[in-house]
Amino acid sequence: MRTFLQQVAQHYFNSVRQQDLAQYCFVFPNKRSGQFFEYALQQLGADTWKKDHKWTVMLMPRVTTISEFVSELSGTVTANQLECLFCLYDAYRSKVSIPASFDKFTHWATPLIRDFDDIDTCDIDPTDIFKNLDELKSINTDHISDDLKMEIERLFPNIHLRNSDGDTLFVDRNSGNSDDKNVKQTFLSLWNSLAAIYEEYHRRLSQYNPLMVSTGRAYRLAAQSLDKLTDATSLRYKRYVMVGFARLSKCEKRIFKALKELECVDFWWDNAS
Repeated sequence: MRTFLQQVAQHYFNSVRQQDLAQYCFVFPNKRSGQFFEYALQQLGADTWKKDHKWTVMLMPRVTTISEFVSELSGTVTANQLECLFCLYDAYRSKVSIPASFDKFTHWATPLIRDFDDIDTCDIDPTDIFKNLDELKSINTDHISDDLKMEIERLFPNIHLRNSDGDTLFVDRNSGNSDDKNVKQTFLSLWNSLAAIYEEYHRRLSQYNPLMVSTGRAYRLAAQSLDKLTDATSLRYKRYVMVGFARLSKCEKRIFKALKELECVDFWWDNAS
């Protein structure tokens, strides 16, 4: 029985002239699935030669990942993890009066970078996310939703939100002092600065390299660039094939919808996954 990727390769090997495959771009969620697809396509060419004893001229299509695809669409260069980390720390230091050391900063910088990416890939207005939370000083844990508690504890693993009826909002797990108001004040100060840090973070990335953006920002820019197109003639390839995608971010949905409206895309879903 053929695998899902073998079925996709078989379809295009049979239905598209081999010389025309070079005008196709196959987009996968990751490099691994793209490599298996390329192997399946090459194997079909080899099997044809064994059967007919003659070579088939086949130009391989473009095979890429969704990350590389959106980077090309947006005309940007995606920053790597270290570049994001250092730019975020510089942004953090410029917006917080008493910044933590770089060693302490790195403990929660990675989830913060990931959350900033989520804001962009979900196409959310950052001003709707980063709200002023000074009112938290006057309320207790019972007024905070369970989802918000989980999110705060995920972002700040050393801070625990009491689930009891106590009036202490933030507890530092390391200090063991449930009355440590500095922990609460530090958190609120950082939270209230997140909007400014977010903007400064992206500014410093572009300052380092005018084309450099975070992964999430590349998705947002790619979706915006496709929204402006009225036909597919300006796109690099004649047809795009999206293979094996399951859960989509809002920006991915926008990108796929725009390509569908331009009538230049095929979608393949693996029902077994």
